[in-house]
Amino acid sequence: MIFQRAICKRDGGSKVKKKWLILGMFVVAGMFLFFVLGKEDAGTTENNPLSSEEKAETSAGSVKEIPKTKVVDFQAKNGEKFQCAMPKKWRRKEEPESDFMIFGSREGIDVLIEAKEDFIDFSSYQSSIINGYESRGDQILEQGNPIEVNGMHGTEVILTGESEGKRFKCLVYLLESEQNYLQVFASSAQSHFDSAKAEMATIAQSVQRVTE
Repeated sequence: MIFQRAICKRDGGSKVKKKWLILGMFVVAGMFLFFVLGKEDAGTTENNPLSSEEKAETSAGSVKEIPKTKVVDFQAKNGEKFQCAMPKKWRRKEEPESDFMIFGSREGIDVLIEAKEDFIDFSSYQSSIINGYESRGDQILEQGNPIEVNGMHGTEVILTGESEGKRFKCLVYLLESEQNYLQVFASSAQSHFDSAKAEMATIAQSVQRVTE
């Protein structure tokens, strides 16, 4: 029922208004899948293995494990292709109202893609997204910090919001690719945000355009 209420027509306002509801559900669903499903299937592509040099640099025989990831592909409706490095224990969810969605045990990342031709420029796209947040009642804590993610320039936004009585906090990257504008939306429960922010930022910053 939560998914049904979250799904709505993909127009300018709805793509913003549904966000907390969908990711709020995945924070709960992620906890279940994390403990029940356990390990990923064998044979997936893993990145970031701990190198022998990194092991040698650790002291007292203590090795800090680097989370393993796998590269997952997604694309915009106009065919522009992207990749993201997803932690091995995270899960991908196919959602009609999202272009790419993954979630861990207590956090989730959603990517919404809009064609550049539908906006005058990046500034108008950014204003449309921010206005959508504010009209929904979200509180913008930070905005306007410039960011570059794998050659895609954009801006960073941090906000808080509520859904069904629960409070969430979110890190958003608004990015410009060759053909599209991307909204990379990383969310967790408000109390979990500070501890999850670094990992969510790392995953969000792994998003990149795939060139043939």
